[in-house]
Amino acid sequence: ARVHKLDLLEMEYYRMINETPELHDHLIVKKDSKIRYRRNSCRELSVKINNADVAQCAAIAAKVLPSIIHSQEACISLWQIDDESCTTQFYHKAPSSWTRFSTNGYSVHVCDRLITEIQTERNKFFPNETGGALIGSIDILRKKIYIFDSIYAENSVNEREYFIRGDKTVLKQYEKYREVTDGQICYVGEWHSHPDGCPTAPSSLD
Repeated sequence: ARVHKLDLLEMEYYRMINETPELHDHLIVKKDSKIRYRRNSCRELSVKINNADVAQCAAIAAKVLPSIIHSQEACISLWQIDDESCTTQFYHKAPSSWTRFSTNGYSVHVCDRLITEIQTERNKFFPNETGGALIGSIDILRKKIYIFDSIYAENSVNEREYFIRGDKTVLKQYEKYREVTDGQICYVGEWHSHPDGCPTAPSSLD
């Protein structure tokens, strides 16, 4: 029904790779396997793929696509081939809904799953404030910003009148996220909660 747009599914795909340890090497390839396909393409750098792997994946696609079309249910699915045993592992998840905002000529897309997780984090520290670093992607050409994950610091300061986001483990988690997604995600900002009755506008200290 075209409810889930392809670019939003791609963002959830990156998050799925990061939160599934077995998929941390899914997009990581050896440097000598990378080739420059051609200029001005959607991916200037491409990778060499074994013909046998292409044939195996094509067979899987031929078998599962009819059932996906018949079910009419959207899903994010990955089939990963083990090089040694040639076995295939299947991973899948249902896509989330997204909320869209517009500001300064940009459309900002926020994953509803992230909003729910932020609310859960807020309730865990209530009545104190809490927050974290926001992870997403920015498409400057199409003027789109995607926000779909958050990184929390172990040494944050959570008080009733203020929140100081800590720095412990955040950079390490971020660099790992960048590595497993082949640099397709980026830091897009911060979020933190405010006590009831306080405006959401940033303070001069913020």
